[in-house]
Amino acid sequence: MRKGKLPANLQLASWKDEFGETTLLTDNRGLMKLYLDGGLQFTENEEKRYHQILFLLPSLMVREKDMSVLVLGGGDGLGIRELVAQENIKDVTLVDISNFMITLATHHPEMKRLNENSFHNKKVTTVIQDSKDFIINAHRENKKYDLIVLDYPDPNTEEDNPINALFEVEHLKEVKALLKKDGILSMQSTAVAISPNVFRKIQQNFMECFDGILPLRVPIESFLDVGIILAKDTGKEWELFESFPDRMFCTEDSLVALTTFHKDELPTLDDDVIKSLSISELTRIDVFNDLEEMYEK
Repeated sequence: MRKGKLPANLQLASWKDEFGETTLLTDNRGLMKLYLDGGLQFTENEEKRYHQILFLLPSLMVREKDMSVLVLGGGDGLGIRELVAQENIKDVTLVDISNFMITLATHHPEMKRLNENSFHNKKVTTVIQDSKDFIINAHRENKKYDLIVLDYPDPNTEEDNPINALFEVEHLKEVKALLKKDGILSMQSTAVAISPNVFRKIQQNFMECFDGILPLRVPIESFLDVGIILAKDTGKEWELFESFPDRMFCTEDSLVALTTFHKDELPTLDDDVIKSLSISELTRIDVFNDLEEMYEK
């Protein structure tokens, strides 16, 4: 091994707990990648596109000078890195179910490099808890937030997988109740090109809860793209912000491109059909194309 150069696929950390096996490694270019149960979660050279649109963009649309932000998921700290850099954000509460992920992101030198030591920022409070339990307690304490970011894993093909419930109307309404009057909700909503019908289902669920939604697609090579939905209850029109941070990967002009969807990113099913099927059924249709089997049932 030559000094200062990492070998291909060097494993930096690995841990298996009740939530799965997490592996942090580098590729043959020395770029960090994080996997959960073999599924890629992020690659170092692409992750800023995702985290800046999911976290930073909606924070720029909130007009409050001293913002309180709630993040459910996002235990790698890459999203809160974007938030704590904003002067108008007063505090960030991050809730993640995985103690290992937060420990890895807080203490591993390579993760700290990537997330810019965000967990040690004085604005950040970390809570290791299931998001549903946190929401129940937050309602009891009458907590309210200017921005809530849902950085959950993708929906699952299994009907009884608890992740799917996080994208349903009931959960969205519970989260919405924690928003202040002019608050914004931002949610990771699966890869659009891979799961266009699931993405549309999530949009339908949002439209049952909010006056205005803004569906976005972020081009990311490893996933083709990632869908993100912003939602608010103060009208259907979305106003852009007054200033555009230098740290953003896109420009004010190129941001408009994120609202445009290609033909192969549009749903293949009619809205009525999508509405009648569950998220797990739609995930199986998108991923495995088992539409015929679905109708036979």
